[in-house]
Amino acid sequence: MLGKKYKNYQLFVIVSTILIILYSIYIDNENGYFFMFLIPLTYLICFCFAKQFNKLSSNYNGMFILNILMYIKYSLSIFIIDFFKDYYSKSFYVISPNESLVKEAIVYILIEIVSIFIIIFFFGKKIYGSFDNEKNDEKQNNKVVEKYSVRIFLILFLGISFLLSIIFRKTFIPQSLFSENSIENEYDSNALSVIFWTFKFFVSGIMINWFIYLFQKKKKMIYVVLSYTMIMIFIILNTSNSRINMLLPLLFFFTITDPIFKKKGRILIVVSSIILLSSLSAITVYKNPYHYKEVNGNIGIMLSSLDGIQEYTSNIRPVAFGLSAIRTFDREINFTTFFNDILGSIPVVSHPINQNNRINFYYNLYVLNGKNNSQIIPMSVSSIAYFSPFLSSFLVSLNMLLLMIIDSNERKREKKNFISRYLNLYLLFIFAASINCNTQILIGRLFTKYLPIALLYFLNNYFTVRKERVLDEK
Repeated sequence: MLGKKYKNYQLFVIVSTILIILYSIYIDNENGYFFMFLIPLTYLICFCFAKQFNKLSSNYNGMFILNILMYIKYSLSIFIIDFFKDYYSKSFYVISPNESLVKEAIVYILIEIVSIFIIIFFFGKKIYGSFDNEKNDEKQNNKVVEKYSVRIFLILFLGISFLLSIIFRKTFIPQSLFSENSIENEYDSNALSVIFWTFKFFVSGIMINWFIYLFQKKKKMIYVVLSYTMIMIFIILNTSNSRINMLLPLLFFFTITDPIFKKKGRILIVVSSIILLSSLSAITVYKNPYHYKEVNGNIGIMLSSLDGIQEYTSNIRPVAFGLSAIRTFDREINFTTFFNDILGSIPVVSHPINQNNRINFYYNLYVLNGKNNSQIIPMSVSSIAYFSPFLSSFLVSLNMLLLMIIDSNERKREKKNFISRYLNLYLLFIFAASINCNTQILIGRLFTKYLPIALLYFLNNYFTVRKERVLDEK
């Protein structure tokens, strides 16, 4: 994927992480955070000696996505925590973790880091096998986008969805950024929301694919503009209280189109980023209104919101809170809770599930007195709750194996169209991001944002190939 460019990324990670370690040791940490420097230190040692990990990251999308997310969680976030002195609870929490819990949380994060690198070391070669870098780079540089054929099954779905969007237009189009009812959750399991998400994705994806195809034929700037316009419309129509849900479409879009549009597309990415920054700032104000009173301007709001990096990356504070929460509700948490966590995020299936017997409910009951379920219990804490402290990294390790299996077969699945490439990137992100989320979010993303689209894509592709075979036989 990156080839020789990956060496520049390696150098950046090593140098910046060394500086972050020194800064963390130098600064006056509090409340048990003095030992926090061990997180980037352990990460750096593993990163430097993990030849297999770096080799795979330079050639496979899934490993590179994981690589970036690991750097953010285990290195960059440590600097942000120290910079903002984010050692205690944010204003909306009703409790604060004590020093011993913070130290214990750091230990479990260190175990998580080592476990990930061990999994990749022992299973990397078995899953990925050997490959020729030059041939691999040549394949990756071949970024031609072909026409995407739409058949009757998909046309029927789009037609029905269009009629539903007229009937339920308030659900289809976010009415206001500041209306709690109109801002959808990232993994909303409501069937209508899933249908609309799938509808918006296919309409946008088909049009973007068509514009890219025309650009390859005529090289006109208008098709680049139309493509960027379409992805921004898609983002606006899916405004949610999850910033990652708005950021990913633009990142994936740029990743897919940059080898095709090149300089013409890079001009527009700046404009698109500014527009997205404004939208993300609005969401930040919605989720954290106290930031708006303290700072002025979009940049100030976004920078101020970074002091919540621990919550976004399932870092020390959420792990400390989680450890205390599962001990407090130890009698209530069992395998029924585990199955509720999985089934409770699946559309339709979730309706009969007891939403008050899910691990995230107990976690929010502990840290927020049950005011809402906005905070996420880390994956490692879920492993401890369900399997034991000795298997704290079991769920993360399992997701790493699934990521590697999917990643190794990516090129076999990927077709020469925008929709296929986007779906593959998103699926890889789902499992790579397990280090920053919990079981509920992972299952929610899989069943509400990926599988409905993948199923329709498969059926449309099946009927397309079938029709082409019939025509060839004739």
